[in-house]
Amino acid sequence: MPLQRRQRSRSARSIFALDNFISTFRHVNLGGSHIGKLGKFQRMVCIGCQDHTIASWIPVLATTSPALVRQLYDTRIPNFLLDPDLRDSVQTLLSTLNDFTFKLDPALLGACPQSDISGPVE
Repeated sequence: MPLQRRQRSRSARSIFALDNFISTFRHVNLGGSHIGKLGKFQRMVCIGCQDHTIASWIPVLATTSPALVRQLYDTRIPNFLLDPDLRDSVQTLLSTLNDFTFKLDPALLGACPQSDISGPVE
């Protein structure tokens, strides 16, 4: 019975991580029409660090579409999304960011300075 609970708990965390990644991605994509790919990536990283969710995104990215990862990245060199040991190392490293509180400028997060930080730029 404890194994089933752990699997349900792991599954619930995976679903939360996927939902969180998708909602953050949408927020960044909709609110960032004036910034390029690098700016959107940086905004995703900032939001993930502030919300302490960036480490949970790694398994989502790695397991959602491994075939796509293989197409996007050179498989001749070690890749943390494809190698489970590297993925665990990166995830552990990113988890240490949870020990810190990040207070970021609202502009970095895609919010207007006059509005609530969590709201998207419209």
